[in-house]
Amino acid sequence: MKILSVTVLLAVVLAWRGYEAHAAHASSLGELRAREHRVVHKVERAKTTIRWFEHRYHGKTIQWLTKHPSALRAVNFARQRVILGRAELVRIRALIAKQWSPVRLSPQQAIRFVFGRYADQAIRVSSCETGGTFSVYAQNGQYLGLFQMGEYARSTYGHSWTPLGQAKAAYRYFVDSGRDWSPWSCKPW
Repeated sequence: MKILSVTVLLAVVLAWRGYEAHAAHASSLGELRAREHRVVHKVERAKTTIRWFEHRYHGKTIQWLTKHPSALRAVNFARQRVILGRAELVRIRALIAKQWSPVRLSPQQAIRFVFGRYADQAIRVSSCETGGTFSVYAQNGQYLGLFQMGEYARSTYGHSWTPLGQAKAAYRYFVDSGRDWSPWSCKPW
């Protein structure tokens, strides 16, 4: 059993080194997502193989397995693929999180992210409300932020100093008002 553990550890180290070299070349978010999908598929196939072998050889004695080492090797190989695949998924997802962080979104990107199909309207309203600056620090008396929400609206729907937080608060206000932009003096049309 110790030999198997050392083999798995060695395989993880080698995979890590190969992954680092490949990760330097993985530049786009789409490429990382595609790679994540392929690794998930590979891990699921390995898990299916393990389940099949466990079902097929359930109840076999150790003596039988030592006489048929190919069955044991196949299961161990599938287990290594699962371990390596999970380790690779952790690294890929860390790279995705590093490249695509909702906290780092620009105001327009945050509005598009939160408002979905109402994004064009929301961008026009925010542009009008902030005088075209899209500043999260825009202020007009008691009204603050991307959507110039008043004190009552901020206390009810929340307030943040990030574009994403302000867009989320404005969206909650927008939905509660019936999705008609009535709370804002600027209209999208």
